[in-house]
Amino acid sequence: MSGALEAGGWALGVLAEGLAKTATSGEYRPGLVSDHLTLVSPYDPDSRWFAFAAMERNKLLYGLGDAALVVASSADSGGTWTGATEALQHGRVKVFVKSTGVLAPGNSKLVRLGGIPFPPGPWGNLRDMFTAPEERNRGLFSETTPAQMEVSGKELCKSEEGLTMRDAYPLVVDAMVALLREPQADELLAAKMCVRTAQVKDWLKRGVRESRIRKVKKPVRYVANTPTLFTE
Repeated sequence: MSGALEAGGWALGVLAEGLAKTATSGEYRPGLVSDHLTLVSPYDPDSRWFAFAAMERNKLLYGLGDAALVVASSADSGGTWTGATEALQHGRVKVFVKSTGVLAPGNSKLVRLGGIPFPPGPWGNLRDMFTAPEERNRGLFSETTPAQMEVSGKELCKSEEGLTMRDAYPLVVDAMVALLREPQADELLAAKMCVRTAQVKDWLKRGVRESRIRKVKKPVRYVANTPTLFTE
């Protein structure tokens, strides 16, 4: 937080305690006065720091962000690990993970769970990387075609206006199946593919009909349907 301010940027701090002590601290006064820093807290102003509060605070950290970057995480325990795995499970925000140089033990495991390896520097404009999937893909996958028609299973189809359309499903099904080596919820798969959940649901239904994907219940998840020599 202080690093961003020193570089002339803006920062939002989500506290795991009340605002009274931190907001009046001389350390943060310049950032608050210059409107380069905003502090928020879901707790009583005089509340002190508790571990459980820090864990609950994770939901706000991920919920207020367009993306998250995990620099160092332990494996299977700790607040950073819990927050990152919850974010990956719900699939509502991109979770990038530091994957170069000296790595903490949980980083590689987060990537295997669906985290996105953060690219090595030098970095240019990171705006496209952090753009929410539904915004970036709004023009690529819409809920309806220009003729308001349902895209059929044909690779090429004609709209009522005579515009040639290409069915996206054959272009993405192999990548989708490759991501479903382990059962996953549709929301998590949508986040990995950077498209809306509604679009992924349509593709998943089609994959199930074609027996390329299998639906698992309680809870509902999807997994690649790998053929074997033996049937149950």
